[in-house]
Amino acid sequence: MNHTKIYMLFILVLALVLAACGGGEEPVVENEGSEVETTSEEISSEDSNSEETAVSLTHKQMPLENARAGFIQARDFVATADPYDLENVSQAMMAIGESVTLNGKAGPFLGTLRRAITGQKVSPPLFESMVALGRERTLQRLNAIVALFD
Repeated sequence: MNHTKIYMLFILVLALVLAACGGGEEPVVENEGSEVETTSEEISSEDSNSEETAVSLTHKQMPLENARAGFIQARDFVATADPYDLENVSQAMMAIGESVTLNGKAGPFLGTLRRAITGQKVSPPLFESMVALGRERTLQRLNAIVALFD
């Protein structure tokens, strides 16, 4: 089983568990042209990054200027990605993360990107969340984060 299928299976199981716990009131949302499924309840509200600051989006392995560069690169990718799908998003975000951290590991960037996109330290998988939100909503959130660095 490849990684994409494993992620999709995980999301499906997570959606089923959440639906069972929440009475099944929230419908499953499928992004057109995507195989990713998640519920809108799993991704925080539009105002996901209202409490973030530029400094809160740094890490000991990702200083302020590196974080700024990473968020700008992520925003630019989301704006122009064709197709905007799970495979492209995951590959690009991993590459950006590896390029902006001092240790060359994507984790510190992906953790801060998760908070920027979902408003949560722990959330549904980041790349699936970005695809499920769609290009426009993800761009809105990234634009708000980039503005914090100006």
